[in-house]
Amino acid sequence: ELGQLVNLRELWLKDNKLTSVPAEFGKFVHMQKLQLEGNVLTSIPVELGQLVELRKLVLTGNKLTSIPPEFGQLINLKKLYLEYNALTSIPAELGRLIKLQELCLGKNQLTSIPPEFGQLVNLRKLWLSSNQLTSIPAELGKLVNLRELQLHFNQLSSIPAELGQLVNLRKLCLDSNNLTSIPAELGKLDNLQNVLVSGNKLTSIPAEWEKFDIKLVAPETNEQKKVLQEMTALLEKLSELLA
Repeated sequence: ELGQLVNLRELWLKDNKLTSVPAEFGKFVHMQKLQLEGNVLTSIPVELGQLVELRKLVLTGNKLTSIPPEFGQLINLKKLYLEYNALTSIPAELGRLIKLQELCLGKNQLTSIPPEFGQLVNLRKLWLSSNQLTSIPAELGKLVNLRELQLHFNQLSSIPAELGQLVNLRKLCLDSNNLTSIPAELGKLDNLQNVLVSGNKLTSIPAEWEKFDIKLVAPETNEQKKVLQEMTALLEKLSELLA
């Protein structure tokens, strides 16, 4: 019966307890927005790759361990949200989605990123935080329209100098990794407004970064602030007693 709804444009099935998606969904050839977040999906049928008019696909907060390579056929996709799953790899075919503007892959178990991602030249937001990445491909330097790159909470020990080519980048999150140095080439990014590098092993930062709003130290938690306030008050009292 669902397969008869061939003119369906939007379908919202979020926050249910769905464990699977019917293969018949592949018949919704005019679908432009599909929201399946907040379910318990462990896999996605390859037939979804037939939804060639799809603009937005949300699969956040499921239990997906993989994505079908057929997703590379979604040539009109602009927004793809896959965060909060259990993905261990991403198919290189996603590099074909040249209209993609937002790609969210945070909170997964990814250990690498396909170099083909460098073909996503219209990408504006790329979220890769809270994975298990030890490196990122130099090809990401080709994403000249990128505005925001989130790489925090990974296991990165270095950053490719090619990221210095991201001339439109405004926000760069590198905090909570294993970085010991930062490429000086990133100092060329004149449009950067926020750079977060706290929680690494840096002993210095490039002189070129002096113009940026650098966050080397993680913001204090409310509990830490309270302790500092109490210690300050105690020191003031001791000073009065000793005066």
